[in-house]
Order: sequence, then C-alpha cells, then structure tokens
Amino acid sequence: MTFTRDGITSPGWVTRAQSTLTGLASTLDQLIVAYGFHDGDWTWYNPNWPPGANTLTTLYIGRGYWVKVCCGCSLEYDTNTYGLDPDWNLIGWLGS
Repeated sequence: MTFTRDGITSPGWVTRAQSTLTGLASTLDQLIVAYGFHDGDWTWYNPNWPPGANTLTTLYIGRGYWVKVCCGCSLEYDTNTYGLDPDWNLIGWLGS
C-alpha cells in the first residue's frame, strides 16, 4: 500500500454512491470482507454470507471503507481501475 491522499492509504477514490454489491462487484472472487462505519456503528459485507446477514448495503459518498481481499486484485468502477493489495485496503467513496 502507498499513502496517496492526506496520509490515508488508498488505491484510489471513486465518485458515486452505489450498492455494496455493485460497487465491489469486480472484487467478489477475492473479497473476504468489507467494513464501514455508519450512524455510530460498524457495518460489514461478506460475499459468502446470506444477504440478510450483511449490514453494509451502500457505499456512501464521502466515507472510507476497509476492504480485505485474499490476493492482489483490481477494483473496477465506472472507467476507473484501482489496484488492491492482498489483505486490508482503505478505499474512499468521494463525491465529485
């Protein structure tokens, strides 16, 4: 990982709110778990759990998310591609 913005480790910044499943679709084969903090609580998404067990359903603009992948992969969103390192990555979902 490299420090890329304001001292926050991130592979890149995407620009629109999206459902977690849609936003992280390109990583689903490598995704272990994703965490976000919303309304004072941690939320999570694990692609191997039933949909009702996941509490992270939307990637909100202006928030950061911890994403753990089993191996290096790419997060593809719109026309952008961001490289994710194996293990934990901090991604930011920013508005334009």
